[in-house]
Amino acid sequence: MREYRDRYPDRAILAWHNGLDGLPAFMGGAANVILRYRSFQARADEIPDMGAFDRFVREELGGVLMRLSPRDGLLEDPARNWCLADAGERHLLLYSAGGAGLVLRRPLAAQAWRATWIEPRSGERRPGPAAEGLVTGRRIQMPDTRAWLLWLSPAPQ
Repeated sequence: MREYRDRYPDRAILAWHNGLDGLPAFMGGAANVILRYRSFQARADEIPDMGAFDRFVREELGGVLMRLSPRDGLLEDPARNWCLADAGERHLLLYSAGGAGLVLRRPLAAQAWRATWIEPRSGERRPGPAAEGLVTGRRIQMPDTRAWLLWLSPAPQ
């Protein structure tokens, strides 16, 4: 997914069903993931329900989603932890495939942050860490060992 996004930045990338769900393709910069197709109807019950994640995308990311792109170098363990960010890194969507937490490799922009954890399959939302916890090299503790997204956006003034 990333290879196509990087090679064709002016095109919307559509990904085919990967046997899991749409989250890996989304974090790789896909515009959409085709999860249903007539030949897959027999396996439709095997496809996770991503309705809760879709609602989060519409409600929280709608105004900035088209400005977010995959960003390398921000998180430790890049094989398990991914980031989407806008050009100024004022809006960040961090994803961990599970584990103890996220570790920043470099400082974030100096601003007041609003942080929210989102469990993508259930849509559960929890308050994220305070800005003081968003420090280079310090582990940002996840709510539990499931895969979580951390949505960082400017705090309301």
